Amino acid sequence: MASTRTQPKLPQFHVVVTTHTDRHLRNTLLSLTQQTLAPASITVTVDGEHATVQDVVERTSNDTGVPLNCVTRRHMGEPRRAQTRNNGVRALLENDVSQNDWLLFIDGDCIGAPDLIATHATSASSAGFSIGYFLNLTEEQTADLTEDHVIDHDWIAGICAPHIESLLMRQQRYEKQLLLRRFFLTKRHKPKAVTGNVALSLESFTAVNGFDEAYTAWGFEDDDFSRRLYKKKYRPAIVVDRALVLHQWHKSLRESDWLKNQSAKRFRKSGRHPASCVMGLKTPAPQPEPICRHFNAATSC
Repeated sequence: MASTRTQPKLPQFHVVVTTHTDRHLRNTLLSLTQQTLAPASITVTVDGEHATVQDVVERTSNDTGVPLNCVTRRHMGEPRRAQTRNNGVRALLENDVSQNDWLLFIDGDCIGAPDLIATHATSASSAGFSIGYFLNLTEEQTADLTEDHVIDHDWIAGICAPHIESLLMRQQRYEKQLLLRRFFLTKRHKPKAVTGNVALSLESFTAVNGFDEAYTAWGFEDDDFSRRLYKKKYRPAIVVDRALVLHQWHKSLRESDWLKNQSAKRFRKSGRHPASCVMGLKTPAPQPEPICRHFNAATSC
């Protein structure tokens, strides 16, 4: 007799795209509007007030017919990626969103494979969050990239094919780290949820108060975020070899001494590290009031 067991219902997904520039953003948004599992919403959240970013969001919404949100606020003179991501979620919470819905965080210079959301969604019934990774395009590959390529599934598969072995190796390393966690034999934030490709329930995100907005130098906000999720006893699904994201080349903004900057010192500070950060989603650091604009729909966020 055939099994009558029903498959778990997939949750609604809300995509949060973080950026400070319009560079590569068009391709990112095109990839997200071509998903096999359509997201409930797509929000671009900007560390600044760049009219060119808003223009790209509006044009892409008009071209694809997909409603898009854009959250902006004045730049604070320092990189506030943690606060920028939280701003995107705070705008989302202005609407009637279930705590059972999921968030997908992706950077505004990345391209998601057509089944990116669907792959993360299959993990939702058995995990508190879902960890992916990304493949770096070369400068030449990025220069040759066209909008047609972004929606061409065969092109994406062709780019990924030579890197399958490296993805499998990273998948195995993360799975090993996850196993070692059971015996307290790995670092407290490993395997790490890289914020360019990570998904989790809104309930999980809220439970740790989102990203820690005290991180204002380059790096380590995702290390801290991972550590706090594990402290809350959330267990991840590792989908590095399946949830594919391509990172478009650009000159790095990483500080030369980023391993010694204030964010690094904050993360490595000894003492207790509470699961819920002090300045986060529900208790933001001081900032000008963010503005949310909604394109191609009657309602606003």
